Amino acid sequence: MRRELRSDLANSENENARTGLMRFDSIVLIVTEVAPNAFLVNVEVQNELRSYLWFAGRVYACIGRLLDSQKDDRSGYSGYQYQCLKPVLAIWILPHEDETYIVDFPGQTSLDVGKHTRSGKAMKQALDGYIQFHVVGLGPDWMDHEEEAIQCLGHIFRCDDDKEKQLAYLEEGIPMTVKAEKVLNEYSEDQFKWFHRSEKEKYDRMKAEMHAKLSDRDAKLKDMEYEMERIRKENEMLKALAEKAGQNSNLSVAENKDEFPEEYGKKQKQLTGKP
Repeated sequence: MRRELRSDLANSENENARTGLMRFDSIVLIVTEVAPNAFLVNVEVQNELRSYLWFAGRVYACIGRLLDSQKDDRSGYSGYQYQCLKPVLAIWILPHEDETYIVDFPGQTSLDVGKHTRSGKAMKQALDGYIQFHVVGLGPDWMDHEEEAIQCLGHIFRCDDDKEKQLAYLEEGIPMTVKAEKVLNEYSEDQFKWFHRSEKEKYDRMKAEMHAKLSDRDAKLKDMEYEMERIRKENEMLKALAEKAGQNSNLSVAENKDEFPEEYGKKQKQLTGKP
């Protein structure tokens, strides 16, 4: 089944004879081991917002195209085999909003009559979740929110206050920084999906360099600890020798470090003239 589920559905340039060409930022066909067996994920970054009503129409138009384009596609359905239609999950990111918010549409239906009927429950279960979308608006206050999605997307799209740089990020790719690496490191592979392979490679390279630096630091700390322990033992040995020779045990190693007890005693005799 995995070999069969690959075709034009994930093509970001969707052509329709009646409605023309529609370009998508990213479309991914996800295959899972549990029902539903596959679904489409559409990720869009919307910089232009003429009005919220205009945006709502664009969201539903894109979802409609993703459903309609499955007709007679080898990864979609043909004829009357509507059971092969793939569910659609759309994620819309608005990086330049005045305020921060998340709007979720989980695609849940309401069973108003016959709540305890078997057929009613079966119908609701079949309809639920077929179309889902999430709209994430990122405003200047995004850092005030602890929501994981806000934090992750905020560091990608709002980490720089310069709007020209933000737009360049969207066109040329997101540069990996230490700050971004720290945030992304908090997300497991299951939670975070890379937008481009090059960013994953940058992340892995930075992570490897960080681990190498930490390993080098740990090795140097161990060497320092070993040297300190060696000096401590030497200090204890010299103090013990000094006590046996009748010297003041309070003398530090620094004061006697170049003298053994025998040599120190000879010098004392020479200074005092006593045997």
